[in-house]
Formats: sequence, structure tokens, C-alpha cells
Amino acid sequence: MRLRAALVLIIGALYGSNALCAELPEIQQALDAWYAALNTYEMEYREEWLPLSEAAVRASEEAAEKDRKRTLAVITDPEQRRQIESLHAKARERGQPVTTNLQRVYSSYPSLRIHTRTERKYGNGDVIHEEYERAWHGGNHYWVDLLNKEATTTATQARKIGSLPVDLLGKKLTPSLNTSLAELLRLPGVTQVIGSENKNGVEAIRLKIGPGIPKTFWESFQPLWNDSVWFDVWLAPSYGFAPLQIDFIVENRGIINEDQGITQVRLEKEDGGHGDFLRYRTVNADFRRLKSAASGKSIFFPHKVTFENPRHTVIWTVERMSLPLSIKPSLFVPSIPDGFTVVNNGQLQLPTIQIPIVSDSKRTKEVADAAQTALEAHIPQAPSANSTSYVPWIMAIAVVALLISLTMFYRRFQ
Repeated sequence: MRLRAALVLIIGALYGSNALCAELPEIQQALDAWYAALNTYEMEYREEWLPLSEAAVRASEEAAEKDRKRTLAVITDPEQRRQIESLHAKARERGQPVTTNLQRVYSSYPSLRIHTRTERKYGNGDVIHEEYERAWHGGNHYWVDLLNKEATTTATQARKIGSLPVDLLGKKLTPSLNTSLAELLRLPGVTQVIGSENKNGVEAIRLKIGPGIPKTFWESFQPLWNDSVWFDVWLAPSYGFAPLQIDFIVENRGIINEDQGITQVRLEKEDGGHGDFLRYRTVNADFRRLKSAASGKSIFFPHKVTFENPRHTVIWTVERMSLPLSIKPSLFVPSIPDGFTVVNNGQLQLPTIQIPIVSDSKRTKEVADAAQTALEAHIPQAPSANSTSYVPWIMAIAVVALLISLTMFYRRFQ
């Protein structure tokens, strides 16, 4: 494969992109094998969200101020207005956070489980921690908040998750594009081989995919994307044609205004003119060999992935990665500890409360009060005054039923 890859680069240098087009089937085959090896994997990595650009920070502050004024315009209660002002003042004092996620991922397509520990450090010294599990398996989506002791289970067939490092490598090019890089290379008339060049110190083949990607490939298609969206891709033959860099380019035809703090790039258009474009860039580095237990062969996988969009920069540093033959199905169903509040397909399930046997009416009241306190401790916080909630009614019915049961039990043994 390495000798073959070297010949591809030599042919491209001597005869240009037309000769390289003859090698597209080999590139497609190599990418198919590369993505197939990534269907089942276990990975631990650090995800760092860097601070916003100054323009984006200013745009966020202006949006927050508009939101504050809009909210206060319809709120007359003095206490509520004080709380709103306090929240906005606290947000301004904190500033923009630096967010770090430590994530452990199990994937065996379509099943997926992600354990996340989050730390947000703010400019004023505040630190916020979160810890939760998300999983998709057997037609269900699981969400378990380990710090607030809440869990939600929802029936769904869709595995929708953004910003996983493996997806950004071209396994799913964007959240809106439901296809892989290998599949796009099969589109006639859409893929162009630009040539070979050195990219970040590695010899690479440069491709351009689009404009003209059929709308059937998009989950959410916008008509203007047909002639104003494309991908610039650099593949490394020495790494089995793994992508070194993928740029997703979208012409900004009024999609985002300048005052929203985004970063635009000035590029040449297909018609020869120039326009403002939004660029979403993935750069892969630190490639290491990984052996697939399924095929017995090795692939190269990047252990550092940097993603830049018009507002954010995110860096993934892979700390552990393996390609096992299979993963036990039980690993994709998070365990929900005792005492958690659980919402199953919209139905609240209250935690089980152990009731001791009592022998007098005074003790009955004490136990009933204790049960009510325990139930209240597991009820989620009340929603805002403008929303409707059935949780207080559920709690009241549960407490009344408990009192009636205890009273009947007490009378039975008198």
C-alpha cells in the first residue's frame, strides 16, 4: 500500500490531476476500509473549547443585553426583575469560559455511549462541573445526569450526536450531510482531483467535492447550497489515504450577519468573482498505528484533531484508542442508581421510599412527614410561573395515598 501510494504521488506530479482521477477507485476502497474499521471502537479523549474571538464575545454580550431588555419589558414583578438583573450581572462578571470535557466513548454502530465529565473555568475564577452519560441503543436514547441525580429515557431510532472526533474525520462530514467522504467520491461530475502537494509536512492529494452535491445527500437541505457549498480535502497516501484536512466551505449569502461575530474568508467563486464564505476546518495530526481486531490489519488514526468554525475552536487529544472485535451490548445501557428521578418517555417515575411498620398515630404522622420530605427531595425544581406542571399534583396524590395506607394499617392492628 505504501509503495502504491508513492506511485500515486509520482504519477500526479508527472502527469497532473487527470492521471490521478484514474486512482480514485483505489482511494474510495481505502477510505471504505478505513471507516469500516472505525465502526467499533473504544476511545478516551480530552475535548477543549477555546474562548471565543473578541468579535464573537462582543456579539454574545450584545445579544445578552438585547435579551435582558426584551425580558424586562414584559416582567412587572419587582422580585422577578431583580432576579433577572442579578443573573445577567453574574454572566457579565464571569465572562467567557474555557470548557474542558473528558469523554469516554463506546461505539458499535449504530449503538453509542458517551460518558462526559465537564469543567468550565470562567474569567472571574468561577468553576462549574458536570458529569453525565448519553447513550443510543435498542431504539432508546438515555440521558443520565450523575450530579443532579436525574435520568431520561426516550424512544428514538436516530443516533444524533455532533462533534465526535471520528465523525469529523469524514465518517459523517457535517451534521446536515448524512454521508461519508468515501461515498461522495463516487459522485460523477462532483469530485475534482486538484493535484498533489505538501500539507503540514506530509505529502497529500488534494480533492474538491462540489458544488453540486445532490440534495438527497443532505438531512436538511437549503436550495442555495446546491451551487455555493463544497469540500476541500487533503488525503495522505502514506497513511492509507486518511484525511489530513477537511474544509467545509459555505458561501455566506445572508446566512449570518457581520455583527454576529463570525469570521469570514474571502474566496474565489465558481463564476470567477469573489465572495464571503464561512469555513469549517478539521486538521488531523499525530497519526499512530491501530490494529483492528476484526480485520487483523492496522490503520493510521490521528490522536490530535483541531476543529475551527466561524466562532469556535475545539481541540481533541486522544488519550486511549482501541478497535475491538465487538463490545458487549450491556455496555450501551447506562445503569441508573437508586434514588434518581427518572422520566421514561415523558412519564415521571418517583423513587421507591421504604416505609417501616408503625404502631401508633403519632408515629404514623412522623413517617408520613418523612415520606413527604423524601418525595419532595426527588421532585425536579418547579418550572417558571408561566409554564404548566403536573409534578405538584403527582406529589400530593402520592402523599395522600401514603397517609390513607398508613391509617388503614394502623387501624387494622388496634
